[in-house]
Amino acid sequence: MEIGNLKSVLDENKNVKKKSILKRIVTTIFILFLLINIFFYIGFYNNYVRKAPANLKEARSDLIIAHVFSMYEVLFVRFGLSVQNPILKPIQDSKNYFYNKGISLLPKNNAEKAYWYYLLQFYPIGLESSSKERGSFGKNYGVKFTKDILNNIFINMDILNRNDMTYDNKYIKDKLVWSYFNAYEEMVHNFHISPNARFLELEAMVKVRDKRVGERMLLVYKMAKAFYSNPKYKNEVKNELLSNHRMKKEHYKALFDNIMIVMASRMHNEIFLCTNIDDQLLIKDMKLYKNKLQEMIYENKLKEADIKHLKYLINIKLIKLIEKISGKCEEGLGNE
Repeated sequence: MEIGNLKSVLDENKNVKKKSILKRIVTTIFILFLLINIFFYIGFYNNYVRKAPANLKEARSDLIIAHVFSMYEVLFVRFGLSVQNPILKPIQDSKNYFYNKGISLLPKNNAEKAYWYYLLQFYPIGLESSSKERGSFGKNYGVKFTKDILNNIFINMDILNRNDMTYDNKYIKDKLVWSYFNAYEEMVHNFHISPNARFLELEAMVKVRDKRVGERMLLVYKMAKAFYSNPKYKNEVKNELLSNHRMKKEHYKALFDNIMIVMASRMHNEIFLCTNIDDQLLIKDMKLYKNKLQEMIYENKLKEADIKHLKYLINIKLIKLIEKISGKCEEGLGNE
């Protein structure tokens, strides 16, 4: 055999070997990808479908497939991609197909609709926003996208307010309380939908002048309070929110901030009345949550930056003004 032909044969063998190795790598990656999906699916099936009531099994079978796609969306978000990045659209479209199909199969008045919204649709957004400035949805996502998010959070809060879970499942209740808290916190701190400001900045806070904002945020507060005080979720609220100092701080702070928004709006629009039951409740609850936050400052178990922020929050001019006006109410009612 000539040297040229021998070299050609050897080169051809090398190419065949390279192709074979590449094929094995691709096959291995595909098998691993398949096994990971199967692992997720089996885990979700055991948690959601296996022991589910008969009227929920079909819906949950689709929703757990949506959950698998959501896991990949979350993974990419953790690596720094925005939920608005076009690269994620194929994953999101696949997720939404099974999500919408599953939701359509749930019983009409079933609170699980809210659970799956918070878990599959809101969580990736909330995860991304957790690394950004508080109350800056409008700056990060634009006004239209932010309005849609807040409207969906509100709708699903209302679903949970009007309906209850049809059966007791600790795994679901734990996740529900945790995801509800994240959505509620963003609802409060992004109430202004400003594209140029974040929560507590002047351009954001002037939005309390809109009477409709105050009315909506009063409904939000009532729904959140009803959810957190629901005996069905008592243990989950305690374990998920009140047993951790940071979560406890964020929990009470969101409620405190919510009341601040409502009372500022009602006072500005001159509809705040000392004799109004809602206003009396707001005064009482605001004092309660302020005391809770002050206790956490005195305990000194939070990070120094968190303590500094709490001290700032409970002493801002708006809070002092609200307390001055509401204090006159308490004096007047006390003298009656």
